[in-house]
Amino acid sequence: MSVSVPAGADLWSDPVYLPTTAGQEVAVSVYVRGTIVPSAHTSAFRKNYLTPAGSGDQTRDATGSSFTATTTAFLVVNAVDVQNPALLGAVVVIGGSVVDGVGSDKTGVMGKGPAAPLESRWSDVLAHRIVGELPLLQQYSVVGAELSANTAARACALNPPPYGSVQDRLEADVFSQSNVRYVILYAGTNDIGIGTGCTAEQILAAYDDIVLRSRAHGARVIVSTITPRASYTASQNTTRQYVNSVILEDARKGGGRFDGSLDFDSALKWSNYPNAIDPMFDSGDTIHPNAEGYNAIGYSIDLRLLKAK
Repeated sequence: MSVSVPAGADLWSDPVYLPTTAGQEVAVSVYVRGTIVPSAHTSAFRKNYLTPAGSGDQTRDATGSSFTATTTAFLVVNAVDVQNPALLGAVVVIGGSVVDGVGSDKTGVMGKGPAAPLESRWSDVLAHRIVGELPLLQQYSVVGAELSANTAARACALNPPPYGSVQDRLEADVFSQSNVRYVILYAGTNDIGIGTGCTAEQILAAYDDIVLRSRAHGARVIVSTITPRASYTASQNTTRQYVNSVILEDARKGGGRFDGSLDFDSALKWSNYPNAIDPMFDSGDTIHPNAEGYNAIGYSIDLRLLKAK
C-alpha cells in the first residue's frame, strides 16, 4: 500500500490480523521514496533497523537480512494499536526525559558500570509488572507519550507549542490513543529548572488543567512527586518540595485533586543529601537515573492504583 502523509499529519493504517502476546516485539517496515528527514523520536532507547541508503523498497523482506543498519530512535511509526478485549484499557505515561528514559542505558554508581539492556525505563518495568503481577482480566497496556525537555506548564515551556509542554500535547499524544483509562504524569522538574524557573502555583495549575481535561475524556490521572537535582538552588528546592507536599498531602487525604499519587522522589533521593539522587541510582549527570534508578521507580508504583473502572 502506498500513501502520502502531509507534513505534521497522522495516518492510521487498515487493520492487520496478526496475533501477538504480551511484550512481544512487532516489526513494521516502511519504505520512503526519495531523500527526506523522517519524523523521529530520538530517545526511544530500543534497537530498530534500517537498510543502507539506495537499497530500494525492502518492506517485503521477511528475513530481515536487508536491514543491516541500526538506530535507537523510533522513525515514522508513532504507535501500534492492538485490539485485545481482555485488557481494561491503556495507561499512558507522559512527561519529559525521565519518562523518556534518558540514562536508562547506564548502570552502576554515577553511571560508571557496564551498559544496561535497552528498554530499561521505568515504564518498561511497569509494563512487565502489570503482566507478571496482575490477573489477566485486570491488566492494562502501557503507552509511552514522553518527550525530553517537556514541562508540565505551557507557561514554563522550553520549546514552543505544540510540543513544549504536557498541557500542549494532551490532545495529540494522550487522548488520540485508544481506550485510555489512566494517565501517569511525571512533569515539573523542567518547569523548575529553566532560567529563574516556574512557581509552584504555575506547576500545580498545570496539573489541575491536565487532570480536568483527562477526566473529561474518561481517564484518571496519577501524579508523581518531582525527583531531586543536585543543581537546583535553595529556592528551586523550596518550589519542588512544596509541589511534592501538595501531591503527598492529597494522597494522605485519599485523593480528590488527583486520582492517585506516586513518590518517585523517595524512590531516588539520597539519604545523605535528600536534594540529590542516590549515587547508586544516578546516571552520572545528577538529573537522570541509571537503569537501577529506573527499576526503583518502576517498583515504587503501587499497582493497586490501577483499579478497574
